[in-house]
Amino acid sequence: MYYVFFLKLPIIKEVFEIDNKKGKSPIREVIGHKNYLKWSLAVQLMRAPSLMTSLAFVIIGYYATGSHTVGGLMVTVYTISLTFFAVPGGRFVDKVGITKGLLFLLIGSAISFLLLTLATVFKAPSFILIILAGLSGMFLAGAPGGFRTLLSRIVPRNLISSAIAFDATMIEVVVVTSPLIAAAFSTIWKPGTGFAMVVASLLSALLAYLLAKGSEDNKLENESNVTESFAAPKSLWLNPRYIFWLLASIAFGHILGTAETGAYPISQAFGGGANTAAILIGVVAVFSIVSGLLYATFESKIKYSKFSQACCLLVLITIGCFSLFLSESWLWLIISLVVIGTCTAPLMIVRSQAVELEIPEDRKSEGFSLINASHSIGFGLSGLFLAILPLDGMLLSGSITGVIVLIMAPILFSEKLYKKTAQKTIENDSKLPNTME
Repeated sequence: MYYVFFLKLPIIKEVFEIDNKKGKSPIREVIGHKNYLKWSLAVQLMRAPSLMTSLAFVIIGYYATGSHTVGGLMVTVYTISLTFFAVPGGRFVDKVGITKGLLFLLIGSAISFLLLTLATVFKAPSFILIILAGLSGMFLAGAPGGFRTLLSRIVPRNLISSAIAFDATMIEVVVVTSPLIAAAFSTIWKPGTGFAMVVASLLSALLAYLLAKGSEDNKLENESNVTESFAAPKSLWLNPRYIFWLLASIAFGHILGTAETGAYPISQAFGGGANTAAILIGVVAVFSIVSGLLYATFESKIKYSKFSQACCLLVLITIGCFSLFLSESWLWLIISLVVIGTCTAPLMIVRSQAVELEIPEDRKSEGFSLINASHSIGFGLSGLFLAILPLDGMLLSGSITGVIVLIMAPILFSEKLYKKTAQKTIENDSKLPNTME
């Protein structure tokens, strides 16, 4: 009964039900797209191994060596490798093409996880387990950028925001289920946690290959969304607007990481425990899902530019992070997390749409991979500051990062700097010798 009442609410009906004047709502239209659900399943399978690592590698390390430390080192090396090789991996996909690139990376990761499973079975030395963990991260690093480029090929431009919103919802599902799958495999067979990663990577590779192969001869107009002044292959770092989105990703990741990484120590400070921390993270996730779906539905009614929207969302999420620092009661704490969660999915959607306009067509996978790496770096900063600072300092650091990026935003997005850099790029390109025949 309550479920039926929920669906009859006007705002929910507008998200999911058919509008007689415009046809299907954006969310329902993108879910009904023939290739989108295949893409979504493929990308969730690609993400699953990374989300399993925090539990799976600890289980593997303890089974093979009897030490939890090895598992922790495996997670650390995997994360560093995932971040460090994001740009080279994305560049590789751009160079060889999405079909070959994604297939190579995903098959490579599956082989790495298979070798890791065999090493676990034979209880190989610690350094071999750590090397194989880093190797698997190296292969998976460029895959997210490749999948984002593939999305622009298979989904029409007007459905991109809805596709990203639905994807943001599915991410939360995979975040919850992936560790559970790893735990289930480990109860049957301890090295089975590694085998679960093998299966996920292989299935993702198969789906990605079928989707990419079918899109090679049918590139949509989305891929023409590139600022012409920065179309030169080596101009990515010279685009001040792209640099803004990189810095915004770092700040966004840092603030989100502050809320999620800090959930357990915050819970302890308020007299709670691990279960309470899980609830706090759940608050962020739930409000992120709802706000993402609503944003995708009402996006066309928003008249402000993506830059203006991003700045507004960054202001709000920075205030939310600062409120965590000031929180002295459960009510204030929950309100702060609601603000952060509400801004999360819309900011992801705005960033993904806007940054595509600033990435040269022949470097899209690299550009998206770098954005993902920047977000991961920001998220990692929260863990670093938690290790070296008291809890209050860690909570304050997230809002400071947000303020710094907001101060730089008007400079990096100024029309004068943009045109000046564009003109300089064109002049430099005209001086390059023409080596093409």
